Amino acid sequence: MIDRIYRGLFVYSIGFYEMVHKSLAHAKNKYTVLSAVWKVFAILLEYCCKSNYQMMIAKISTEHKEQLDKLEEELLAEIKTLNDNEKDLKFTLDEIQRENGDLKK
Repeated sequence: MIDRIYRGLFVYSIGFYEMVHKSLAHAKNKYTVLSAVWKVFAILLEYCCKSNYQMMIAKISTEHKEQLDKLEEELLAEIKTLNDNEKDLKFTLDEIQRENGDLKK
């Protein structure tokens, strides 16, 4: 059933895009008409969902931002760990080079 939903969305989305693209190919105010079409699409989607579409989008955006913030925190922690390890390795390398110089003398 999920596959059917995906295929339906894909087919209808491509068809809708092609229809809009062909309709606006020679329009002088293409972007004005296109933005009006998408505004109407959003209103119709909200009507079909019987809910507040804008609220749904805001909720999804908030959840997405929370996930991104968490991933960014993890990335920053990993970068800090890698930088600390790099400093330790450089310090160890310097010590080894000093000891090597002492041994050569």
